[in-house]
Amino acid sequence: YREGLPRIILEALSCAIPVIGSDVPGIRDILSDGETGLLVPAKDSKRLAEAIVTLSYNRQLREKLGSAGRNSIHSKYDEESVVQQTWNVYAELLGS
Repeated sequence: YREGLPRIILEALSCAIPVIGSDVPGIRDILSDGETGLLVPAKDSKRLAEAIVTLSYNRQLREKLGSAGRNSIHSKYDEESVVQQTWNVYAELLGS
């Protein structure tokens, strides 16, 4: 229940696939409940099932979450941004 930042969520968001994730560190950092995905409490199978049913029956919500998730991920994790962040870490570690 300390997932970190799962790559599968990044990939789903990048493909505009609506995501349901556990409300744990890492996942909650990338998903905004009701805006870019749905967050459910960890280990709560009832809430997970409710979220699955909600997305199953609500096409408009699926499309909204998919689109917002894609926009969010592309603005935060585009290749140029990630490379620059990596260089910044190296510079900080080297004291530059």
